[in-house]
Amino acid sequence: MKLCNKCGAQVDDDSRFCAVCGADMQAPSAPAYAAQPDNTYQNPNGQYQQNPYQQQPGGYQQQAPYQQNSYNPNGGAPYGTPYGSAKPNAFIDFFKKLLFGTAEYQTDPQDVAANKVGGIVSCFGILFFVPLCINSMSPWGKFRANQGLVNFLLNLAATVVYYILSAIINAIFPPVTETLLGYTYSSSPNVVASVLCVIVWIILFVPTITLWIMNLVYAIQGRAKELPVIGKFHLIK
Repeated sequence: MKLCNKCGAQVDDDSRFCAVCGADMQAPSAPAYAAQPDNTYQNPNGQYQQNPYQQQPGGYQQQAPYQQNSYNPNGGAPYGTPYGSAKPNAFIDFFKKLLFGTAEYQTDPQDVAANKVGGIVSCFGILFFVPLCINSMSPWGKFRANQGLVNFLLNLAATVVYYILSAIINAIFPPVTETLLGYTYSSSPNVVASVLCVIVWIILFVPTITLWIMNLVYAIQGRAKELPVIGKFHLIK
């Protein structure tokens, strides 16, 4: 009996092919790989190649493939970064910090549970004082009343500014007037004035509505988290 040079199975001495893998038993066997002390080996073609395996404490492990260094010697973003991608990330991070990076205080779960309804009601405009009427000694109630107060004052200020600016805009761009039977009346508003009033409304009231929604969500969640920008003003202590 002899051994197959390919799979190592036992083969009869007079067999031409291996019964297991079908290898030709009369073909010359490939020369063994000769390991070299400099971590190279000799392939069957007689050439030396770098051994992709190195001995490690836990056995032989293949080295990680080579990766090109992304360092940019000229400064700025690494190679391969799309142009201008750093600024939008910084822009988004700034607004995340502005909207959600405000201070949040520890609350007493029993205090929150006892005054949660008043805290929710305090988000609705002039009703900011309701938590103080329920329990004037509640820390969470005072906090929610203060957040409701500053939000109410912001909405009030935005409303006053809007009416003042809209009056100025309508004075600069008056409505189109027509005369019929000696009477002058406004037939249609000025298009420019309407567009400018809409833009002013968006600038003033979209942020205030966003803050109102955030204040309501925090109250429903039972959190003592300050609103962005205006929440740091503590008028009720």
